[in-house]
Amino acid sequence: MASMEKVFPNKIRKIIQVHLEEENFSVDDLTSEIGLSKTQLWRKIKAETGKSANQFIREVRLKEAAKLIIESEYTASEVSYRAGFSSLSYFSKCFHDYFGYIPEEF
Repeated sequence: MASMEKVFPNKIRKIIQVHLEEENFSVDDLTSEIGLSKTQLWRKIKAETGKSANQFIREVRLKEAAKLIIESEYTASEVSYRAGFSSLSYFSKCFHDYFGYIPEEF
């Protein structure tokens, strides 16, 4: 059985994955889906992951993007769009900051 500290982040991760291509999917949308206030969600994510809700959403998007790069023939632009980033340059910057490589080098 998964430990309690893993259950909540995994539930949040699954919700984000369902909405992955929605570039405007935000913390407000996440709070509606999970049924918590913004403050409750922020505190719970921060306590269990050490990240803000926005950082957590971005991290899930980047990890999913990395999977798409590895498992598909999509271009960086297509991966960016499929991971919910509207700007290829912003996606590339976030990807580099997180993984240490630009998407094309990954």
